[in-house]
Amino acid sequence: MKRFKVMVIAAVTVAVTASAGTIIPKTAMYGDSVENADSAGVMADSIEADTTEYETLNAVTVEASMQHTGAEKSVYIPTKRQRNASQSATDLLSRMDIPQISVPFGSTSVKTVSGQAVAVFIDYVPATEDELAMMRTSDVLRVEYLQSPTDTRFGGKTNVINFVMRKYEYGGYVRTRLYENFLANSGQAQVNGRFNYRRMTFDVMGYGYYCANDHTGTAQTETFRLPDETGGINTIERQSTSTGAKFRRNDYSASFRARYISDKFTANNTLVFRNTRIPHKDSHGAVTYSGGGYDDSEYTTVNDSRRQNVTYTGYYYIGIGDSNSLTIQPAYAYNHTTQGSIYTEAGLTPIVNDAGDNSTLANTSIEYGHTFGGGHSFTLYGYGEYEHNRTRYTGTTEALDRTSSYTGNFDAGYSFTRGGFSSTVRFGWSLSHIDYNGVTNDFNSPFADLFLQYSPNSKNSASAYMHTAGWPISSNYKSDRMIQESPLLWRTGNPSLTAYRSWDFGVQYVYMPSNAWRFSGYAYGWLVGNRAAFDYQPMAQQQALVRNIIQPAGGFGRYNVGLNVNWRPLGGKFNITGSLTETFTHNGRPYNLDKSVLSGYVQAMYYVGNFNFVVAYVSRMYSFDDSMSGFYTRDKDAFALAAGWGNGSWNVNLQLQNMFRWHWRTSTTEMASTYYDVTRQNYGVDNHALIQAKVTYTFSFGKKSKSDTDADLSPDAARTASGILH
Repeated sequence: MKRFKVMVIAAVTVAVTASAGTIIPKTAMYGDSVENADSAGVMADSIEADTTEYETLNAVTVEASMQHTGAEKSVYIPTKRQRNASQSATDLLSRMDIPQISVPFGSTSVKTVSGQAVAVFIDYVPATEDELAMMRTSDVLRVEYLQSPTDTRFGGKTNVINFVMRKYEYGGYVRTRLYENFLANSGQAQVNGRFNYRRMTFDVMGYGYYCANDHTGTAQTETFRLPDETGGINTIERQSTSTGAKFRRNDYSASFRARYISDKFTANNTLVFRNTRIPHKDSHGAVTYSGGGYDDSEYTTVNDSRRQNVTYTGYYYIGIGDSNSLTIQPAYAYNHTTQGSIYTEAGLTPIVNDAGDNSTLANTSIEYGHTFGGGHSFTLYGYGEYEHNRTRYTGTTEALDRTSSYTGNFDAGYSFTRGGFSSTVRFGWSLSHIDYNGVTNDFNSPFADLFLQYSPNSKNSASAYMHTAGWPISSNYKSDRMIQESPLLWRTGNPSLTAYRSWDFGVQYVYMPSNAWRFSGYAYGWLVGNRAAFDYQPMAQQQALVRNIIQPAGGFGRYNVGLNVNWRPLGGKFNITGSLTETFTHNGRPYNLDKSVLSGYVQAMYYVGNFNFVVAYVSRMYSFDDSMSGFYTRDKDAFALAAGWGNGSWNVNLQLQNMFRWHWRTSTTEMASTYYDVTRQNYGVDNHALIQAKVTYTFSFGKKSKSDTDADLSPDAARTASGILH
């Protein structure tokens, strides 16, 4: 006879089943071990007659929850299938279908379902894109989603994903990642070596990328309306078509990281070297004119650029007693950028624009947190930043720009959590001082955050938030240099630009009735006040237009509402996700444009053994470039089929994307204003038919810890940007 036990396991997805027809005594209680079997050395025929009453039970399955939501965070446990099939952190997030975030299959960005940025952490330390790409997903124990967390380790971020990893007592692994995009002629190689010894972790990473294609370019039709001497309007249409292109890009980077972690102290230091070279971004074609007396001709554009930078990022967490904590994050970056372009058109003087920029950025944030009894907590946050840009323009325009800026943010926050309710309110002040070629501009503005969440049980949660803040204008828009783009168009900045203010607000509801179903509904809004916007105006004493920047322009607002549904039948072997979003955008003066668009995506995944299969579709996307611009872009939709195999060490994935699209058109961009209209047909490899092969191999050594509170990766490198006017 059989021996069996009925047990409840609460940590991972384990189903314990008593087979239909199994006979157990009536007196057995839930959770008891029940044995009805031969014992070693005991013969069945030596047992006396059994007078106990028995009854037959139907099949019973006890299934642990893979998800729960609460007042402070939502927790999701990836299945072995998902971890085994994933090649990166974002791949795992796409397969897990967390209802608060959106990561369509193949995407490397993580956003909320309403389109806001999500900060990604690994064991409470900010993670870089390289670390997410090279994550060993088999070590992921759980994934947490938090909104406005009070934990100082998250640095005051609004939306947070935190991976909780298994750690090694000693040893580590070497992980290699290769991929090639056939037909698009691009690929990358990446390797990461990790060694752990007790509380120390060391990482060395190398990365290389190449892209070489002859299909990148733009064909555009421009309409110029230029006032003439009689007070009328002289309309000129300029049409450029591309007959050839050449694009080449190479990226190289190396990073080094050392980390120490304990319950009360974490130290993480990362050093990154990067080199990006674009020797060719060239095109040639024909230019035709209608009006203005210009002759049709041919044009050639030659562009090249190079960017080199080094960044240091530090992260220090100190736990002080049971109720106090301090987090310090210093960062430094140096960036050297050179770029050049030559535009030639038959019969016209060549336009030469060269620029070189050296930029330095240093910043530090400090956050202190104190937890009181009864669910009360308090935080103090401070941030300081210094940035310096030295930019020299040569060619058609000769100039030297020097910009220095000092920025500071200070805020205090209070949080209260009790039962299923949590709330956070933060008030602060932003300060900045900008010196542009000796002209100074000071900025100071208050900001505020409010977050509320109620979770009556582990299956339901509702949240609402509001944020308002002032933002200084980037220094590269403050240049007053005149840069010529074409025979009829120039561009310049505006040294008088001041800060603008934004408001964003949203509500969200999450319902997870079982492991098989997840739902989320949401609404979101973003408004901009004292907006700066590009404006195209006639140039004095010249038959041309200049793109300048005006402030205040008309209002800008974006609003969306949507629904996300995930279904996992067959015990999770099959997974289908659908998302729909309606987005409305208002772009006021000088563009006076309103747009309303329905978009979404659907993806289905199936797992059998070590194999996995994916079908995914993303609808066309419509978006404005940013709040300053009137350019409105319509992307192509995308369709993908994928098949993969993984066994823990090896992972192989083959994708077929857009196999019915054999043209190189990627998107269309339009803009209309009083004096200038433009329609662009953009060409490239992004939406062309593509065959992508990706392989990862991991060689591991040493001993893993059995603890489920381990930690593992590191922070994002310091932000750097050149000061070149664009």
